[in-house]
Amino acid sequence: DVTTYFKVVGLKKTSVYEWLGTSAMEDEKLALSITELTERFSNYEPGTLLKETDKWHTYSTSYTTDWKVGSYPDERFATICHTDTFKNHTFEYWLITPPINFNRLKKAVLTFDTMYDNWDGESELSVILMNEKEYDPENLLTILQARIASPELISENQWLPSGEITFNSFKGVSYLAFRYKGSYRGKRNTTFCIDNIKLQETEE
Repeated sequence: DVTTYFKVVGLKKTSVYEWLGTSAMEDEKLALSITELTERFSNYEPGTLLKETDKWHTYSTSYTTDWKVGSYPDERFATICHTDTFKNHTFEYWLITPPINFNRLKKAVLTFDTMYDNWDGESELSVILMNEKEYDPENLLTILQARIASPELISENQWLPSGEITFNSFKGVSYLAFRYKGSYRGKRNTTFCIDNIKLQETEE
């Protein structure tokens, strides 16, 4: 019903609508998408909060800490350690990549290194593929199979390669997220560190 209102012509009595093409959110996600990622955190100053960078996005269920850049002695890496003092309080901290356009990747391979300190037996680190950068259980596609540093696999303060995580036929624009999860134990929880993150297309 085309009519004039507020001095302009428009559809005043619309009862049905249909989006043609993608939504503005999907367009923006596609425009910002990447097809490869190489991160050694060497361009950041120690102590930099990764939520304040233009590349990384973070999410947390607690306000006490966040992913930041650590260094030892000269090497730099992403690190997280929970120091909350609330009893019976679980927590999660997410470090999320820019959107990745898997439609333009024939065979993508992800690798990274992890290290731990002060093992508490409960905290855990995992890598997850998700639909959107904002945390929502429905956005979780899958927990990816990777080697994550733990006492069963490597000694404390030693780097462990993840092994190759392949995306042979995966399509769409999605995000990779590193999730640090645990609960309060009355003392400092496990520290996890991540470095040498690399996502690239391999030759067939």
